[in-house]
Amino acid sequence: MSYPERRKGVMTGKWVGERVIAGKVKRVRSSTKAEADKWERYVDLHGHAPLDGTGASVAHSLGAVAKEARANREGWKGSHDTSLDQRLEVVLETATSPW
Repeated sequence: MSYPERRKGVMTGKWVGERVIAGKVKRVRSSTKAEADKWERYVDLHGHAPLDGTGASVAHSLGAVAKEARANREGWKGSHDTSLDQRLEVVLETATSPW
């Protein structure tokens, strides 16, 4: 069962999921209790941490990075190059393709 994170006795607003994987205690910090519980259920079911970005094994999934790239567009602002979005779509399609 996940628990609220505390720093110096004060709750931080984050939740911690904790499991023993291969003899080592692994923890994941989540924004919500549901996310931490989901990570714990995955570990209980599969015996290892998820590799798709839903846990601490991979900090960011490709979809999350693409979403952030579209939102921030630090290097894209002011650009009229429509191929930037098209290139991002090609990468996402390639990454999610079963081949």
